[in-house]
Amino acid sequence: MGVKLLTFLGANLRQYRDCEYEYKGQALTRTKFVQKALLEALHEREGIQDIEFVIFLTEAAKRNCWEVPEGLKEELQDINYIQIKEVEIVDGQDTISLWKIFSKILEQLQDGDRVVFDVTYSFRYIPMIALLVSHFARVTRDLSIEGIYYGNVGSEKNKDEDDIELQPPAIVDLKSFIDMQEWITNIYAFQKTGRAKPLLEWAENRKMGREDPRKEFIEDLNNLTQALETNRGPELGNLANKVIASLKKLKNEEIIPTEDSFKPLELLLNKIEKKISPIAADDQISAGLAAVRWCVEHGLIQQAYTMLDEITCIAICKSIGLSEKDVLNYQKRRDVSYAVCGAYAQNIYSKIVGKKLKNEKKLVSSYWELKQDRNDLNHAGWSEKKSSSNKLIDNMRRDKRQKSGKYEQLIELVDRFWQEQKFK
Repeated sequence: MGVKLLTFLGANLRQYRDCEYEYKGQALTRTKFVQKALLEALHEREGIQDIEFVIFLTEAAKRNCWEVPEGLKEELQDINYIQIKEVEIVDGQDTISLWKIFSKILEQLQDGDRVVFDVTYSFRYIPMIALLVSHFARVTRDLSIEGIYYGNVGSEKNKDEDDIELQPPAIVDLKSFIDMQEWITNIYAFQKTGRAKPLLEWAENRKMGREDPRKEFIEDLNNLTQALETNRGPELGNLANKVIASLKKLKNEEIIPTEDSFKPLELLLNKIEKKISPIAADDQISAGLAAVRWCVEHGLIQQAYTMLDEITCIAICKSIGLSEKDVLNYQKRRDVSYAVCGAYAQNIYSKIVGKKLKNEKKLVSSYWELKQDRNDLNHAGWSEKKSSSNKLIDNMRRDKRQKSGKYEQLIELVDRFWQEQKFK
């Protein structure tokens, strides 16, 4: 299967000098053009049979380095496994010109392409544009970036200075920076949306094995976020602890850069750990309240109402002595809920619940209102007394002045009540 090699040519032929490039530790044919050496590396070392050679040329580059004796075009004329495509670009002198170059590069990329970039002799801003195009193309096109290569021409050993030990010029692949960029982008997207499914799809497209600590972390994270999206309350603490364990394992791997000069990914992972840690609490009530806040933060409003309703009821159930088995019994939870709200005839829990909550009038009234709004949500607004979407959302969150919404206050009330009760 072939690839598409996108490369750029400078405008000064004198900048090119003969070099014996190395690729993965093996010497290549001596040439003054890195493009020729890279073609040899891709064809003979990587076994690529067909290469579409797309060269971007300014008018000056075409005149001075391409269509001249001993220019690059002449160097490539005997290579039979490439198809050459010339693409003229402007000499970028302003922002408009740079965006024209961006568009020209993007036009050459189609669905299904396997793409290689060479940025060795591109003008000073071109590598940044190439990096941006490659990232944009991977989002908008069904293609793969196979490599971004740079010929390190300045490190060849001078033959007349044997006492100077320098490395021969090497063709290095910068693709790991693209991978890191995508890794960071997907982690950042997760932070904003609270959904790990896109991150998991990215890992699967990268064909990460299950033994890869990145894949293990992503799968654990996806399991947790799916449990949050579907309100799997009893599972949350265990799942959150698994995420933290796999995250710590990932941070201990050499995959994560540890140099002080490059820690963006580690910082993002630290933020994730900080956000998930409250859900990994050692009791269901604290974990559940943390889950409510997670859901609110990530727009899972209906899940937040449902979880807060259930967690409030369970906290009260446990405070009056119901066992874990009793708590799982819907009938008993419903009877406790009725006893709290006093909306129906008294039942076996009315007296003990009334005594337990006699000083919790604000918690009781807020819980009753929560149940009405939860019903409004669950019945999709098909009721005589329905609330607006803005009101349902605002009741659950803090506003820009950090003023608590009505049910954010209920979270605080339940948390305080539970902390008082669980040690009694």
